[in-house]
Order: sequence, then structure tokens, then C-alpha cells
Amino acid sequence: MSDTVIQPTDLPAGIVETTACSNEAANEDAETTESLFRTDLSLGDAIMNIESELILASYQRHQSTRKVARELQISQSRASRLIRKYLASADNPS
Repeated sequence: MSDTVIQPTDLPAGIVETTACSNEAANEDAETTESLFRTDLSLGDAIMNIESELILASYQRHQSTRKVARELQISQSRASRLIRKYLASADNPS
């Protein structure tokens, strides 16, 4: 049995890159989890924050109220209303 320690330089580049991406994703997940469990928010405010993030992220990807509605499984009129609401609040933060 060898006492040699495997170093990152000993690994194929694909494994090192995948690990780096996984670590970045884990850090983002930890930040998201922290923001989800803030104790200074009411339940309503927390739900509104999550809803806003989902709506705006979906709209940024699709640029279509119908596609947002399909992705989030809501009506097109609700998607349109929420997009207008959250785009307006993003432009004019209080």
C-alpha cells in the first residue's frame, strides 16, 4: 500500500472542472437556503420573494408570458399580471 496522496493535479481535467462547478453550485444553494430561512421576514413576504424570483427568472429565460405560464403551471393571465407586478417593483425598489 502506498502513502501517496492524490493531488488535484493528478486527476483528469474533466473531474477537476466538474468538482469546481459542483462547489460553485453548492455555494449558491447555501446562499439560497439562507435567504429562504431569514427570520426577519413574514411568511407572506418570504412567499412573495420566492414567487418574484421564480417569475422573473422564468421570464428572463423565455421572454413570453405563455411560456412562463406553461413552465410554472399557472394561467397565462396570472403570469402576465405577476410579470408586470415584479418587473415594476424591480424597476422601482422601495
